[in-house]
Amino acid sequence: MLESVHADAARLLEAADSVELVEDLAAFDPRSFGRGVRAVVTRGRGRVDRELMAALPDLLVVARCGAGLDNVDTRAAAAAGVAVVHAPGLTTSAVAEHALMLMLALSRRVVEVDAAVKAGHWNIRDGFESTELRGKRLGVIGLGAIGTKLADFG
Repeated sequence: MLESVHADAARLLEAADSVELVEDLAAFDPRSFGRGVRAVVTRGRGRVDRELMAALPDLLVVARCGAGLDNVDTRAAAAAGVAVVHAPGLTTSAVAEHALMLMLALSRRVVEVDAAVKAGHWNIRDGFESTELRGKRLGVIGLGAIGTKLADFG
């Protein structure tokens, strides 16, 4: 695995075969694994390119835990006969919720207030103003799966 995954997923993978987690992507040398690697799992940070696939001659599948495949060279995978699987739509609700949370945090100045209170500046409460979202109109640019889910929260 190029990146950690949920503990339940890791247990399922370990029950099926041996699993090696790459702790430091910057220092990762795929040649250290060589033969025997049949699958690569990534959450999006690890780049799965032609060179990585060439260094893993027994590779059968690249699994991307998430929707996008921008970190996987799909043409190189196809040329090498390596299957590429991903999970489009799986994180749509979580990402839309995260976007909503960030809007609320920004409008309520959560980061600024949190830092002030942690620094002992309780007087930030004096004259504090933030913005309520109630009665405001939200513009969503792009109504793909995430934008649509966000618009549906209203």
